[in-house]
Amino acid sequence: MNNYNSIPNKYIRFIVTLILFAPVLSYITLGIFEVDFLTLTITFSLVGIVILVLFRSEKRPIIFPRYLLFLLLFIIYTTVMNYGILGKQFAIKYFFADKIVGTFYVFFLVENFKISNKYFRFVIKYSKPILIAAILVIIIQQGYKDSFLVNKYYQQKWGTIGADESRLPSIYSYLGEGMATGFGFVPIFIIVVEYLDRKKKVIYPWILGGLIFAFLTKYRWIMINALLVLIILIINHKNKVVQVVKYGVLAFILLFLSAFVLKSIGVDANKIVQERILESDTKKDKTSYSTRLLAIQTFNKMFWDHPIFGVGNIKYGIGGTGKQEYKLVKALGGHSSQLHIGYLSLFYYYGVIGGLLYLLFMYLLIYDKLYKNAKKTGMYGPFFGMLCFALANLTLVTFSLLEVGLVLSLLVDKYYMKEYKRQLKLKTIAS
Repeated sequence: MNNYNSIPNKYIRFIVTLILFAPVLSYITLGIFEVDFLTLTITFSLVGIVILVLFRSEKRPIIFPRYLLFLLLFIIYTTVMNYGILGKQFAIKYFFADKIVGTFYVFFLVENFKISNKYFRFVIKYSKPILIAAILVIIIQQGYKDSFLVNKYYQQKWGTIGADESRLPSIYSYLGEGMATGFGFVPIFIIVVEYLDRKKKVIYPWILGGLIFAFLTKYRWIMINALLVLIILIINHKNKVVQVVKYGVLAFILLFLSAFVLKSIGVDANKIVQERILESDTKKDKTSYSTRLLAIQTFNKMFWDHPIFGVGNIKYGIGGTGKQEYKLVKALGGHSSQLHIGYLSLFYYYGVIGGLLYLLFMYLLIYDKLYKNAKKTGMYGPFFGMLCFALANLTLVTFSLLEVGLVLSLLVDKYYMKEYKRQLKLKTIAS
C-alpha cells in the first residue's frame, strides 16, 4: 500500500487538517456545542498514536526524534512533581486535556506523517484565506464592534480596558487567549510570505495585512514576531546590503500605509501607540517593563529556596488550586499574578532539573532540527515560525506548543526536508 494512503497516514492527515481549520472548527465546537476544540484534538491524537502503533510497518519504522524524548522526560518529571509531591488532584482527563501532553501527541504524529506534494499545496492554499479572514475580522473588531466573533469568556477578560488598549483576538478567541492569536497567525503568515516570495509572487499586500493584524492585536510580542518576516526576506536574497536598505525603506512605507489604512476606518493608530505600546498613560510601577523587572528581582529572591526541583505549578493546569503560592504573591506585591518571563517561571516551577529538560527539548527542536534543516533547504519560514515561541517566552509564560502555527511550522519543515532529500537523491543519481 502507498505510504500516503496507509491507515495511520490518512488518520494523521485528518488530524492535521483539523488543526489547519481550527479557527473555524473551534467556533463550532466551543461556540455551539461548548466542547473545547483542543481537548478534542488531544483525544483524537492519542487515538492516532494507538493506530500508528497497531498498524506500523517494518518498512516504515516509527520515528521518535531526540527532542521528543526530552519533552517526554519533562512531562514525566512535571507529572511526578505536580501529582506525586505537591498532591494535586490527579484526573484521567490529564491525558486528554493537558496541552503540554497534547503537544507531545501531535508533534509525534507529525513526525510520523508522510506528507505529499498535493497535501502541502492544500495547506498553503487554505492557509491564505484563513489569514485574510483573520485580518478582515480584526479590522472589524477594532473599527466597528470589538465583540464580533469573540468568545464571551475572552471578551470578559480583555474587552473592558478601553478601545485603544483592548487586546483583539480576531478569529482565534475560541482556541484560547493571546497565545492562540499570535501563534495561530504569525508563523503561518511568515511561511506563506516566504513561499510566495520564492514563487516570485506579489508579497507586499500580505506583509501590509500581516503587520496591521499584529498591530491591532495590541500584543507587543506579536508585533515583534511579525517583523521576523522582514528578516526572512533579507536572508533569502543574495545581496544582503541591498535587501537591508530595500526592506528598511519598505518597513517605513508599510508603516505609513498602515497608519493611512487604519485612519480611513476610524482607528487612531497614534493613540494605540501612545497608550498601549509606549504606555504613556500608565503609572511607572504598572508598566510592562516594571513588571518584567519585578519578575527578575522576585525570581532572584525566591528561586534559591528550591533550586533543584522547584516549587511545582500550584496554580495552573489540571488539578490546580487556582491560587498562586502565598510567598510569590507576597513578593510580587499585587503588581502581577506570576513571573511574567517564561524562562524564569520555568525554573521557578520546576527547578534546574525540569528547566534543563525543557530547554534541551527547545534547543533540539528549534536549533538542532529546524535551524539546521533551514540551512539545508534554504527555507527559513518553519524555523522563524517556531522561533516566535522562544522569543515570546521572554515576555510571557507558556510551555505548550499546541498552537496552529507551531504545528504547521513543524509540518512544513518536514515537507521541505522531504523535497531537499529528493533533490539530493536525483543529483546523486545524475552524477
